[in-house]
Amino acid sequence: MRLILLLIVIVAILALVQSKRHGCKFGDDDWFNCVVDSTAKEYYSSAGSLGRVAHAEAEAARASAM
Repeated sequence: MRLILLLIVIVAILALVQSKRHGCKFGDDDWFNCVVDSTAKEYYSSAGSLGRVAHAEAEAARASAM
């Protein structure tokens, strides 16, 4: 029971932090979508080029191993 309570508190704190970072107002109808969409856009914009580079390097390593 304590573990579940601890997880709920951690999720609530993370949601609050992300809400403040993205300027989403708690209580709005689309608050959850604002937090999740903004976080996803931020993640993919920062990891997008790194993901492509890592994928290209993996492909090159795979091709040279053959």
